[in-house]
Amino acid sequence: MSSDGASSCDPCGAGTYAANDGQAYPCDSCVGGTYASGTGNSGCESCDPGTFAGTSGMAACEDCT
Repeated sequence: MSSDGASSCDPCGAGTYAANDGQAYPCDSCVGGTYASGTGNSGCESCDPGTFAGTSGMAACEDCT
């Protein structure tokens, strides 16, 4: 991601992704039920069975209890 006038781009953070190569600021948040760990994500992953991501922008899924 990059803001106006930036001299370099920063990768999207955990819980967010860049939908298009070279996408500038802002990064998009993963929707509920999906997550993105690490940085520089190009998409979000679905939570595995028995886990959930109840809000947008999650970096990991949580276990169902």
